[in-house]
Amino acid sequence: MSGFIDLHVHFLPGVDDGVRTDAEALELLRGLRALGFERAVATPHIRSAYFENDREGLLAAMEAFRGAVGTEAGIPELGLAAEHHLDDRVFHRLLEGEGVPYPGGRAALIELPEAQFPLALDARFFDLQLRGL
Repeated sequence: MSGFIDLHVHFLPGVDDGVRTDAEALELLRGLRALGFERAVATPHIRSAYFENDREGLLAAMEAFRGAVGTEAGIPELGLAAEHHLDDRVFHRLLEGEGVPYPGGRAALIELPEAQFPLALDARFFDLQLRGL
């Protein structure tokens, strides 16, 4: 691949505050492709009390979307990860292997809480590193 890779885009329809429909998703993806993006990784939110997404549901949503778009020309290669809001609940899900890391399984997108910087963040990242992330 010689083009760009978008590692944080909300193109998976109806799962969070991103696009709502397959048509909107295709429009977004065609626009990315026109800008030179060869790969786009959907990163829907996993956030307690806001977006109660889980690994199985997101995998199913991605499979359904792939089925809906088929071999649509003019869009980037698609991947799936998640934007993990780092509260205690989501952190433990990551530790238990219930998160959705980037393709390859070694890196995860972490969103930090807006109101308060998490205590012992370095220890949490160390724990995730021990888990292989």
